[in-house]
This record gives sequence, C-alpha cells and structure tokens, in this order.
Amino acid sequence: MTRERAPLRWAALQDNIGIALRRQGEKTRDATMLNEAVAAFRLALEERRRGVVPADWAATSGHLASAYWNLAQVSKDADALERAIAAGRDAVEGTPRDTLPRDWAMLRNNLGGMLAELAAMKSDAALYVQAVGEYRQALEVFNPNEAAFDWARTTGALGETLLEAGKLGKDPALLQQAKETLDQTVEIWKVFGDEKRTRAAELLAGEAQLALLSLDVENKLKDAKSTAN
Repeated sequence: MTRERAPLRWAALQDNIGIALRRQGEKTRDATMLNEAVAAFRLALEERRRGVVPADWAATSGHLASAYWNLAQVSKDADALERAIAAGRDAVEGTPRDTLPRDWAMLRNNLGGMLAELAAMKSDAALYVQAVGEYRQALEVFNPNEAAFDWARTTGALGETLLEAGKLGKDPALLQQAKETLDQTVEIWKVFGDEKRTRAAELLAGEAQLALLSLDVENKLKDAKSTAN
C-alpha cells in the first residue's frame, strides 16, 4: 500500500504506528520513541485533513496531543506541553458533544490536565483558571450515575487545581472552592472503598484548609499594620 494509491489507508497506518510508539514510549519514558510517535501522527494529519475526514482528523489530533503530553512529562519541556494543548483543542473542536459525549468529556478532562501542568511549570494563575474551566466542562457530562469513576477522578483533579490556583493567587474564594470540592472528593472515594485515593484527597483538603487559615492570618496582619500606620 502506497500513499499515492491509498492516502487515507496510508494515514490510518501512520496513526496506528504512532499509537504503538506512543504507548511504548510512555511505558519506557523514551523521548526518542515519543518523538517518533509525534512524527507519525503528523504524517497521518497530512492526509487526515479536517475538511476531508473530520472525525479522523479529530482522533489523530487527540493522539498527537497525548504524544506531546507524554513527551513533556519526560523532557519537562514547556514547548511540548503547549503543542499538546494546541492539538488537544483541535481534538475537542472536532469531537461533537451531542454524539460522542464521553469522548468529548475525556478530551476536556485531558486538556484540563495539560493546562494545569503548564500552569505549574510557569506559575501562571490564568492557566490554572483555564484548567478549572476544562474540568468543569467535563463534569457537565461525567456524573455519578453513568460515569462514576471518571466523575470521581475529574472532581479530584478540579479540587487540586482550584487549590493550586488559590495558593498562587492568594485567592480565598478559590481556596474555599478547593476545600469544598476536595471534601466532596474524600466522600466519593470512600464510597468507592479506595483508601489510597481517600487519604490523598484528605491531605489535599487539609492543605486547602491550612492555606485558607494562613491567608486569613496574613490579611489580618496587613490590616493591623495599616491601622497602626
């Protein structure tokens, strides 16, 4: 099979090669293999164009986003993470919520994770806020009745991201939202009987409470100094 004779079948083959390389590269934390996966997905996208096969374009864009994300986690490279976010946004844009709600929500969830990771790397409060928005979009689809585990994980990720945003921006409203969301996460994992995740959520909820108290003390000290002057 050649690209000239069957370009879309050739593109599908490149996509499959990329998937295999990405999975192995993620498993072994091999940057070379992950770069090869990126190259394969980019080749696939030369034929899987949005105007020709929009569903395939969106799927491969999602695969490309995952490969870049894995690469960023190995290399600690902000540029790879930014490329992952760009590809992830393409995937979301090309995935219809009405017909593929779970896929759409998972892409939103993943985009939230990428944005939160970049926010941590750059100490950027605005990126944390964007990540919060993505998680909340995902939670419009994930719910305890139809996708309980996804709902639980995304709720936890939302709480942790609110916590980081609140600490960075010294924002009591965000910290309060983080505490409430993380308290909810604790109860969710208790229902699942997952002791490890329950404990992790409890620690984060405690951190949110401590951050709120510390910020309150800091603000009171500032007020006292201002009054004294």
